[in-house]
Amino acid sequence: MSASLVAIVVGIALIVAWLVVAWRKDFGAGKARDLLAHGATFIDVDSPEQYAGSHPEGAQNVPFEQLPTTASDLGPHDHPIVVYAHSAWRGLFAAWRLRAIGFHEVVNVRTAHP
Repeated sequence: MSASLVAIVVGIALIVAWLVVAWRKDFGAGKARDLLAHGATFIDVDSPEQYAGSHPEGAQNVPFEQLPTTASDLGPHDHPIVVYAHSAWRGLFAAWRLRAIGFHEVVNVRTAHP
């Protein structure tokens, strides 16, 4: 096996391992329930149309595309945020984006309402 092929295989394995760890960390319905019980901000990052059709009770709509411009409205960066989206990937990316903006505790719940 050539060195470049080994490097590609190792790279793919590392990416898959990282995604599995990120996936397990982000989808925490139990943790989300605890945070919500203690006053976490609950946002639905779906489009306004999707939000109007169906959303979890108590979630405010902050469309994914608007996160960078509306992040200051979500409170201080040390206040926990629970993210919901119909699409698991959209919720995952929204949680990552909020962490990149500087929020410390962000939990993404998949398609089950917390």
